[in-house]
Amino acid sequence: MPKKHMAAIQQQFRNIVRRLAILDVICNTKAGIVRTLRQTEQPPFLIRLVLEEIVAHFTKFRCEISSRSDATNIIKNLDFLFHGIEDLLRPFPLPLGLEIVNAISAIAVNNNSWVRTKMKNSSRLFETRRNLSLALLISTKRFSKLESPALTQLLGANGYEPNTIRVLLRRLISATSICDVDEVEQLLALTRQFLSGDPNHCQAILSIIGMEYRSFAELLCGNAGNRKVNSLACPERSLPGSTASSIRTEEQVTVDELPAAEVIRWSLEDKVRWETLRQRVYAATNSLGTVHGGGGSEDVTVSPLPRSKRIEERQQSIQQKLPPRCVASNGK
Repeated sequence: MPKKHMAAIQQQFRNIVRRLAILDVICNTKAGIVRTLRQTEQPPFLIRLVLEEIVAHFTKFRCEISSRSDATNIIKNLDFLFHGIEDLLRPFPLPLGLEIVNAISAIAVNNNSWVRTKMKNSSRLFETRRNLSLALLISTKRFSKLESPALTQLLGANGYEPNTIRVLLRRLISATSICDVDEVEQLLALTRQFLSGDPNHCQAILSIIGMEYRSFAELLCGNAGNRKVNSLACPERSLPGSTASSIRTEEQVTVDELPAAEVIRWSLEDKVRWETLRQRVYAATNSLGTVHGGGGSEDVTVSPLPRSKRIEERQQSIQQKLPPRCVASNGK
């Protein structure tokens, strides 16, 4: 059968699943589709398909719920379906997790205060949104392989989570320790973007690593909205991909200005100092958990960033600036 016919059949099947599932979720206090997914063994592909279609209904359409009875059913059924959802699929797909987070937000935003109060007082939906967002952040294997929309969604979903900066800091330290230039650059950009929203997070970094390593905190903070860390102005540098950075073309950024090289160079200057800092960060973040299923979200659900010749040349320039030992480690 031609691929286009298969795709058409699959889409028709999805449309039928969505209509039946949503009708069940809206009209019944204990939706059969929800109980089937949560209480019986089902093939992973079927679980994922049904979840995707239920979630898509709330993210792709402006679902204003006029009936309080319908709202009560929806909230109750989605609460049961989404709570601990990461246990249904292992490894848990990042795109689906982000869509679930977006669906919960969409229901709250697109409806009145009664619905939002019901979600807050009679369900665990907001708790699920918070926990799932952080779990997805923790379990992402490589941030440098995520496309910009996924990165933006992931960071935005964790914008009000106090542990976000701890997760980013730990992953940044790990990537720096193995001289992973791509990962360090992406994590540093995310960290600075997060800090630009609330420079008080710079103080959180200092409290973890210690005041004696303030120079490293300054490297991480960058311009951070031109704020200060403990009355010490953070140096202003261009930040690729961050809204906090000044508008400059990629060609205008010299190798010496690239923050990843600076961070890696700092880590190599004193092995004892770096090991002490690393242990402090790990000790402060060991309590953070992960999504079940191999400690990471599946790679196949996320498309890698396109590698242009210009970016590759820039990475080679960074590596040429680093000590030979570091470049060799990064190539492994």
